[in-house]
Amino acid sequence: MCPDLELTDLELAPTATGGVPGRAVDGLRCAVAPGQVVAVIGETGFGGTRLARAVVGLDEPAGGRITFGEHQWSADEAPCAFVPSGGGLIPQLSLRRNMLFGARLREEIRAREESTAGWLERRRIRWRRYGQDSDQVDRMLTAFQLSSVERYVPDRVSAAQRMLTALGRALLHGRPVLVVDATGGQEPDDAYVQLLDQARTQRPDLAVLLCTDRPGLLRARTDPYAIDWVVVVGYQGAVVAQGPPAAVARPGSVDAAAVLYGDPMLIVPVDDWPAEWGAPAPAPTPGADWMVVGAPAASTTGTARRARGSQLVVEVLGPHERPRFQRVRAVRCGRRDWLLRLPQPVPVGHRVRVTATPGRAVRVPLNAAAPSAPVPPDAGVPS
Repeated sequence: MCPDLELTDLELAPTATGGVPGRAVDGLRCAVAPGQVVAVIGETGFGGTRLARAVVGLDEPAGGRITFGEHQWSADEAPCAFVPSGGGLIPQLSLRRNMLFGARLREEIRAREESTAGWLERRRIRWRRYGQDSDQVDRMLTAFQLSSVERYVPDRVSAAQRMLTALGRALLHGRPVLVVDATGGQEPDDAYVQLLDQARTQRPDLAVLLCTDRPGLLRARTDPYAIDWVVVVGYQGAVVAQGPPAAVARPGSVDAAAVLYGDPMLIVPVDDWPAEWGAPAPAPTPGADWMVVGAPAASTTGTARRARGSQLVVEVLGPHERPRFQRVRAVRCGRRDWLLRLPQPVPVGHRVRVTATPGRAVRVPLNAAAPSAPVPPDAGVPS
């Protein structure tokens, strides 16, 4: 039995540029046992790619330890295979040659280390092992149902087929740990779902660490299909929730809900506001990052009767600036009052206008004394 992959008090410093200030991993602790899939999920920009690269050994963490059993490692000896975001395939090579690309480089390095003979002997050793890897690639192409498209370049196949190709290339290394970077990219969630399914099918003893900002991966199926443990990283990098997927389905904090719902703003019905979050205040203070939005009492449309999955358009209106639109999804339906958690505090003096897809605008001044009773549409606030 292989030992566990353990992350102890792992820290990643905030990015200087290109990221949201303050979003970094801070004090992450988790263990990945053989045959287990652990997902570390956060908001976009939380540092999932840097976390994956740190575990693989390509980046140096700011603090903490990464151990495999009783041993720490560097990039040269890390027992991890890596699937980068989007798969990281070479666009000029076919799917088959992409699978074999890592194997050829690996066997050339081994041949140089293990042979003291000349270049001809090293070449024979390399091609003998390359032939063994080629047979293994044939088996993977058959198992992944890629035999009919193995000569196609990545641009000519689906996203799921590209991700399976990247998985096959990673599994060729035979390492006991697989690290998957599922942040960003244009690949649908189903592509990563198939990757996790095939990883468990081909290597039941494989320890998988999934770093992602895709909450849809936790809702891709109704049953706990492939993820055994979920670690939720909040806005400031601290772990705000962790446990089995069923246990984190109803988050215990606003920060965890903002991550798991996957919306730029969090909308929660006040009637369904979890008691463990604490009672929301009757009115936000200046500069608050949340506010209550209610449907007008005389209106029969709009936020009061919208269906689940309907769209809201939230506009932050300043004195001398154009509106900034942010589109969000309704978490639940059939309630009169909704709580909006904004990603950043709205400046004092600005106002927020909320428009439901099937309905009229609901305009709410930020400094309203009773935000649950907003200004009716087309009244009180100029267009």
